[in-house]
Amino acid sequence: PAPGRPIISEILPPEKTQFNFVHGAGGGAPVLSPDGGAVIFSATDANGKQMLWVRSFGSLAARPLTGTGGGTFPFWSPDSRSLGFFADGKLRTLELSGGPAREVADAPARGGGSWNREGTLLFVPDNTKGLYQVAASGGAPVLVLEVDKSKYKYRYEPKFLPDGKHF
Repeated sequence: PAPGRPIISEILPPEKTQFNFVHGAGGGAPVLSPDGGAVIFSATDANGKQMLWVRSFGSLAARPLTGTGGGTFPFWSPDSRSLGFFADGKLRTLELSGGPAREVADAPARGGGSWNREGTLLFVPDNTKGLYQVAASGGAPVLVLEVDKSKYKYRYEPKFLPDGKHF
């Protein structure tokens, strides 16, 4: 195939907000959608309210995502139509077409997540306890990898490999 063309773009924070990219205390890094058409990021307004925003590359303006107050460490569904994120000690999902955010599992220390094509979320509810999986529709989280505390202090931001089955 022909090589892709590089895209150079500048994204400014929405009016009267600041990007919130600081890893430990902030919302996490901005994340490109799998289809390459949008970016999601965390921003804080002048009143200190933090929420997630999405900006399509077909637009110059970002839009705030209702129901994502306090949202951090967002991650996309493989079809770029939904996202997972952490807020208020919970792992949540949100369909970008509308509707309320759905609470999926407890996640008191929000260590990041990943979403595969089968609808499984891989996430770290507390970065000292291990790696869990849960259905995007909710259910009981299942431990899939324990942290070897003799070798690792913590684990965060898991990613499924491109096959969507391994991490």
